Amino acid sequence: MMTAPQGRPISMSIVAYSILRHEGPLGLFKGAVPRFFWIAPLGAMNFAGYELARKAMDRNQELAAAEQLQQK
Repeated sequence: MMTAPQGRPISMSIVAYSILRHEGPLGLFKGAVPRFFWIAPLGAMNFAGYELARKAMDRNQELAAAEQLQQK
């Protein structure tokens, strides 16, 4: 888009059509595999961190409830 001729409006549909015409449908997915291998581990770490935090909070709530029962 930045290399478009001066004064010529460029839209996403024009860019998509150009990619389809020159590279075919698979051209729209170029770079998707490396990006997947970059994002997948980040998602796994995010999920693992969330689960660890949730379990720690559950454990803290159980301990607090047990303390309240012992005080009564």
